[in-house]
Amino acid sequence: MNSLQIKKIENSNAIQVYASDRSIWRGNPWSCIKVNIKLDKYFIPDKKTTGSPYILRAYLEDYSSRGSFICADTDNFKVCFKTNGGGNQQFSLVTLDPYYKIDVQVHKKMFSNGDKFRVIIIAEDHKNHADKLIFGASQTIAVTDLSLSIEQRFFESPFCEFVEDDVYAWYSKCGGEHSALSAVVHLKDANGLTPKIVDELQLLTELVYEDGSPTPLQPICPLKDRKSGKTSDKPLYRRLCPDPKIKPDKCSATVRFRIEEVTFHHSGHHGFKLKVYPVRSQSLIVHPAVMDEIIVVLSKPKMCRRKSSLLGTVNTQNKKRKVSVKEEYNPTVEVPINLLLNGYRMNGKCLCCKQGIPKDDFLKKEAHCESCLFYTLIVQNLLGTKGKENKETRYETRQHSILDMPNTSLPVS
Repeated sequence: MNSLQIKKIENSNAIQVYASDRSIWRGNPWSCIKVNIKLDKYFIPDKKTTGSPYILRAYLEDYSSRGSFICADTDNFKVCFKTNGGGNQQFSLVTLDPYYKIDVQVHKKMFSNGDKFRVIIIAEDHKNHADKLIFGASQTIAVTDLSLSIEQRFFESPFCEFVEDDVYAWYSKCGGEHSALSAVVHLKDANGLTPKIVDELQLLTELVYEDGSPTPLQPICPLKDRKSGKTSDKPLYRRLCPDPKIKPDKCSATVRFRIEEVTFHHSGHHGFKLKVYPVRSQSLIVHPAVMDEIIVVLSKPKMCRRKSSLLGTVNTQNKKRKVSVKEEYNPTVEVPINLLLNGYRMNGKCLCCKQGIPKDDFLKKEAHCESCLFYTLIVQNLLGTKGKENKETRYETRQHSILDMPNTSLPVS
């Protein structure tokens, strides 16, 4: 722990420092705080000069002993300036760009529960060796042993499916207005255990993008909808229950919500996340939580019509497509085998017979029930097994050859 011996003058207007977090949780060995910096034009070098005399360095200030700065050369405090070239370094020379970004990493041993600190950015004049230093300070950051966590319950909705690690697709146009996503919010201490609280903890929820940036309050409607006046008055993030409260006798609460617009309309973003944080007016300091999983919002499954026809739920009042009687052949559509399997198998179950079937066994007759429409109408026609159930060896050989070729296309009448 080192202290600067030069007179320091705080001017947070000339050096604006904004930290991404208002608290850190001691349950994490290392806490990373992203800091944005904006410099006044006083520090920006003139284009005619050879360079700026100022260097930016980062320090920490313990709020209980204001004026005492901690250098970034300790084992519990690290700083990385983000340069335009993609490199990281512990300091940055001031250039024509007034904006800078740094990552501040603080180890849990640096502070105790209840401590507060600020991130300090000093502009050092390394050419003139001035006896005064101007610095800017971030907002106060609290250290706490309590944190929130979010446990997703997406599979409680029949219209949500797993895509890949920490990515889920939800079909917002299926199931009506009451179809929603669910999650459970928990309170835990630095050891991951459930703490005991005295007063009720009021929480707030909001929707953020996958990178943590805030989302707009209203949906970003397509241009054609704005021109036609078909814009919705619903918010982008719609709560279907009041904001959660954690009570002393139960350190968890449930959240139900809808996202009223597909992800495709939000250019530059891959999906959404849920964020939960306590009301600031409360005396108890609790670190907020952001969901690990990404929610990709789609309208409807692409195979929705084909699934409905197999399940017998197609509206019979719809007009049938007119086909010329002079047609002497049946047009075919090339469907990849993986798309066919994914279209009729959702959440590990066949959409027709509701049997739980592994992917490798999905084309086997014994895996489905006898009245399964998928097997009788699709599999038998595609694989030519209708009326040949006694030739099991030939059927299984052909089935495995198809599964071994994921890019193979099959003609479907």
